[in-house]
Amino acid sequence: MTIPVIKRVLDQNPTISITLVSDQKYEGLIQKGDRFSFIGFPRENFGFIGYLFFLIKNVNQPFDLVIDLHGSIRSVFLSYFYLIFRATIFFRIQKGRREKKKLCENRDKKKLTNLPSTFIRYAMVFQKAGIDVDLNPNSTQEKNIGTENKEFNYIGFAPLSRYDSKNLALDLSIELIEKILIQFPSCKVLIFCSKQERKLLDSFQINERIQFIADLHLSLEEELSWIKKISLMISMDSANGHLASLFDIPCLTLWGSTHPCLGFQPWNQPNENQFLPDLTLYSNLPSSVNGSVCFENAKDCMRSIDINAILKRMGELLVM
Repeated sequence: MTIPVIKRVLDQNPTISITLVSDQKYEGLIQKGDRFSFIGFPRENFGFIGYLFFLIKNVNQPFDLVIDLHGSIRSVFLSYFYLIFRATIFFRIQKGRREKKKLCENRDKKKLTNLPSTFIRYAMVFQKAGIDVDLNPNSTQEKNIGTENKEFNYIGFAPLSRYDSKNLALDLSIELIEKILIQFPSCKVLIFCSKQERKLLDSFQINERIQFIADLHLSLEEELSWIKKISLMISMDSANGHLASLFDIPCLTLWGSTHPCLGFQPWNQPNENQFLPDLTLYSNLPSSVNGSVCFENAKDCMRSIDINAILKRMGELLVM
């Protein structure tokens, strides 16, 4: 979710350069250039001392500011590393943990308030540092490679997320795919999942119109090239929806134990693209920010999502 904001900062501030420090698996998400560079952390956990030596060896270079968009133990340590050893001031995200925790309390008929989106929270950190950034869709002229040479017969479907409480039941996923293939006879469905998740989806019937991206054994960059080909993504509350939104691809997000009011709605995706459980039946939702907690009464809440409403919205967005 940092990528759209970083792109806006660079577009709107031509004298600024940014070095992004993050997990090395995300290196392919944004193209490097004269004003953008990337430092990747190895995935393995090498402890405090190893982390310190990694910073000294790889990140120990002069910066004018440190912008902490994560607020994690690693990023806090990095911020103070630069403050102590480089006298570099830092600015940190305000995540709104207290407000989010309150919205996730187990109470019936909760009054849900839309909190600032994570994109806005990121922009506020830059603004606090004196760097202007406007997130209005018309604030910059962006050339989006994801909209070029698009074939209108690919639909992406990402049926799994990290937590079961955010996953549509497999029988409903199969039903949705079958109805898509009937309603849109010229389409092909690309199923996005990890290699580890692939074995959980063996009940999906593969044919010439259904393709598992995991079967192609792709790198992140290669998987992104497939995402750019699709006309629409159907995703749980997971990374796939956010990846599709980076390329202005309409994304229909299916929510379970989480809720878009917590601020994680994909980039520039309207409310019409958000599909929630029946909150008259499950009025105590959401139960957590990331789906790690699910209230006992809401474990099957996603069965109340209207599959036909998803198909109707697809028909409004696609010209097949």
